Amino acid sequence: MQTSKQESSMWIDKLFEMSGIPKRFLNAELKDFAQKYNITSDDHGLYIHGERGVGKTHLLSAICKFKIIEHLKTFNDIEPKYIPAFISTPELLFLFKKSYSKTSKITEDEVLKKYTKAKILFLDDIGAERSTDWSVSLLYLIIDRRYSEMKQTFISSNLALDKIASQLDDRIASRIAGMCEVVEIVGKDKRLK
Repeated sequence: MQTSKQESSMWIDKLFEMSGIPKRFLNAELKDFAQKYNITSDDHGLYIHGERGVGKTHLLSAICKFKIIEHLKTFNDIEPKYIPAFISTPELLFLFKKSYSKTSKITEDEVLKKYTKAKILFLDDIGAERSTDWSVSLLYLIIDRRYSEMKQTFISSNLALDKIASQLDDRIASRIAGMCEVVEIVGKDKRLK
């Protein structure tokens, strides 16, 4: 019995890693936050913004873990296509650039499909990337497809939505507002303590 629980725990940990949750946040829990968030619905996500170091990635990681565990409780198993996708925006754009290489094992279309088709997407640090026409176009495409297909999306940023509208694109901000509850986290930079 003990081995079974241990194997189950190792398997769940593997699912957390497969989703893309950063190693630093594999122990993140919702109970780490005093505020409660509406995350049980399958039809909307959260847009979490606040200053750097207040716990946005920590919260995204905790929500991702919660979603995986809830899926397992309901279905007792998880197919790869149902594992949430967790990625930072700069890393996502790096994957796109990497896909253009002749030696790349993944195409731009495969990267696009992975992050537009994921049942749940956790997009960390939108607005941290250098804004170019190319990066804005790719982000718009992903957000627009997820909005159109009503795919649950959780996003974090240092920027409020009005800043996303001016720094990236007002169409991106509008779609985020239509698919996410906007939540601001306030506090001091926990990394500087």
